[in-house]
Amino acid sequence: MTPTRYYELAYCCRIFGVLAGEDSSSTDFREVTGGTADLRDPDHRDALLRWLRRWGCRHLRRDDNALASEALREWAGEWQARLPAPGVTLDRLDDGALELLAGAYGALAEAAAGFRAGRLEPIAVRFGATAAAKALYALRPDACPPWDEPIRAHHGWDGSAASYRGALERASAELAEAAASAGVAVADLPALIGRPGSSPPRLVDEHDWLRVTRGHEPPAPEELERWWRSSA
Repeated sequence: MTPTRYYELAYCCRIFGVLAGEDSSSTDFREVTGGTADLRDPDHRDALLRWLRRWGCRHLRRDDNALASEALREWAGEWQARLPAPGVTLDRLDDGALELLAGAYGALAEAAAGFRAGRLEPIAVRFGATAAAKALYALRPDACPPWDEPIRAHHGWDGSAASYRGALERASAELAEAAASAGVAVADLPALIGRPGSSPPRLVDEHDWLRVTRGHEPPAPEELERWWRSSA
């Protein structure tokens, strides 16, 4: 996919908003955490696990909540204080911060999340690529985009820490291009597009969901111009 222009980002995100509707799960999560989750708090860990399940991570079984919560506590003890500060945006992250986020993602993706039934004995389940990226988005929405399997497959990302860093770099580049073509700062894109409740990295995910996961391409600008002229 070529780098996202402002028009493509705006078109896809506006349609995403109509299709997806209100994100009540994130509203509930913010109410519990006060807008900034602290995974040293068991209530915040439980809120994150509920949010992840509502965002499609169904392998995080409620029966395994205690185990997954403990894994989040241990992960937070090593990584939480090293994450970018809340409110620091993706376009402001240097190579060191991107590498740290990739490490945090990789550690969480490999963390134990529970079990599933096997033929002879239970099989251990990890948080995995999707849940780890979504958790980082929940913790640092201004810096981290979520992703899912169709988007990873489309871009040739294998779910590793290195591929997550690649996703961060791509999102940063596409946001920079969209902001430049619109003549605004990256932080101003959500309001300009009409998605003030979405962070800039979330806009990239919304764009990719419509084009990749749902297979809907925006019309070419030339086609829009023909429609406009025919209606004049």
